[in-house]
Amino acid sequence: GFANFSGDIKCDDIRINGAVDIEGNVKTDTLEIRGTVSANNIETEKFLLYGAANINGDINTDELDAKTISSFRNIYGEKISIKGTKFNQNIKVTINSDFMNEGDSSQLSQFNEIEATTIELSYIKGNRISGEKIIIGDMVEIDTVEYTDSISINSNAKINKIIKL
Repeated sequence: GFANFSGDIKCDDIRINGAVDIEGNVKTDTLEIRGTVSANNIETEKFLLYGAANINGDINTDELDAKTISSFRNIYGEKISIKGTKFNQNIKVTINSDFMNEGDSSQLSQFNEIEATTIELSYIKGNRISGEKIIIGDMVEIDTVEYTDSISINSNAKINKIIKL
């Protein structure tokens, strides 16, 4: 189904199968989306995303597990895993974020900044990530990677700057 919320949402758990457009912020313990979501800021302990998202604000979460083609602004948390896939013609995501270039034809998920203890990424591009343990998989493009403990980079990834803190 489809749902449209014109304000903020605050509850214990949210599970959505379908499409949801949230014009406000979301605060919940668990957020599970199987479909598409559009929202501003998200604050949750656990965020499971299997589909597509357009998040215009910050995501603050202990754990993000996303298998997606999506647009994120900033993500802050403990354990962040975003594993995109090769573009599927059946998935269409409209991206309206200031940090992205207009007309960008790349079919990778996109973000501005990710800060977390553990970060694992594939099929995504962004400006900056910073964490303790970082695993960069296939088809990743990042301007700056900062890490304190360990880093693993797939040979198909493109990183402009790597900084050990």
